[in-house]
Amino acid sequence: MTEAEVEAIHQQMPELPAARRERFVLQYGLSPSEAALLTEEQSIANYFEATVSGGEARREKAQESETKNLARRAAIWITGEIFALMRDRGLGIEQITISPAQLRALIELVENKTINTRTAKDVLIAVQETGKNPDVLVAERGLAQVSDTGRLQEVIQTVLSENPAAVADYRKGKKAAVGFLIGQVMRQMRGTANPDLARQLLVEALGAKD
Repeated sequence: MTEAEVEAIHQQMPELPAARRERFVLQYGLSPSEAALLTEEQSIANYFEATVSGGEARREKAQESETKNLARRAAIWITGEIFALMRDRGLGIEQITISPAQLRALIELVENKTINTRTAKDVLIAVQETGKNPDVLVAERGLAQVSDTGRLQEVIQTVLSENPAAVADYRKGKKAAVGFLIGQVMRQMRGTANPDLARQLLVEALGAKD
């Protein structure tokens, strides 16, 4: 048997969990614990890699750092929200109707700041329940993240006017009041406010009131 024939046989053999776990750490930059969770079942490992690959042509154009970033995001979503969905509904990964392509699209909507993470979690459930793609659901339900400074400032001023006690707490040095006020901004905007920008504008508005 030639060396080429031996290699061909080796390539046809299924990858053992331990080998796949090690490869996930080296190839995708995952932590050992993440890799262990993702390789407990072959079907879950396959789902993860399908999410990361996104089609050979697409990934060929991506830099290694971009691939690793997507892999880490995918690992977080799968071991977090997908596993929670499986656990809460008594489903196996095969019964999850969210395709790898849909999960990848959802991750990208968060990455490009079309939606925030809080909204993305709701969209994930909606994808499972409706089968619709994330971008379709975001458009239909008006869930796109709001980064319009004027709109955010308008809502912030309303929140400050409606919550004088929290404003007073902030003036007394209770910085935790900011968290409460941000929560009120998010509530009024149905979770669509850009949280980082909203926090920045809120702190500026509170400072202007001093």
